[in-house]
Amino acid sequence: RGYCARKLAWQLREEAADKRERMYAEEERKRAEADAKHNAEIQRRMHPRTRDDFEILYNELENWRQHETKRIEESGLPEIERLEALAQLLHKQTKLLQTIDRLKITATKENRSRRIKRMLELMAEPKKWELNDGDICQVHTPFSTRAKELMELYNGLNLPLLTIDERLDV
Repeated sequence: RGYCARKLAWQLREEAADKRERMYAEEERKRAEADAKHNAEIQRRMHPRTRDDFEILYNELENWRQHETKRIEESGLPEIERLEALAQLLHKQTKLLQTIDRLKITATKENRSRRIKRMLELMAEPKKWELNDGDICQVHTPFSTRAKELMELYNGLNLPLLTIDERLDV
């Protein structure tokens, strides 16, 4: 009986330790997931790419403006100081809108170049045909071969810091 009791106690301790380890691992995974999500949101605000990212920035700017306007109106400042504070708020809002517009121009350029690159790669891929036995055969057509040549030419011409002679050699 003593052996069975010790064996049962040992098994219960091992199960409790395993449960604690799983709980710690789950907490760590959730914490890492939350950190990754938080970092992604920060990255999304610092380097917006999509229309939704810019919509978030514009909404945050509008909420900030409304909060600041309300704070200025409720501060009880004399009329001249209140108008000056509102003018400063308008100036800050204008600067932030200009920053968002610069980010939008940058994102548009990056998205355009990414879209062009993806389209060129898609056109340069060999055609994939499924054979009767289920195998897939890759076929380089004259169009895909020419598209690959043009993609390489495009990528070569888009390299930065090329002299005129190097560009002509490409």
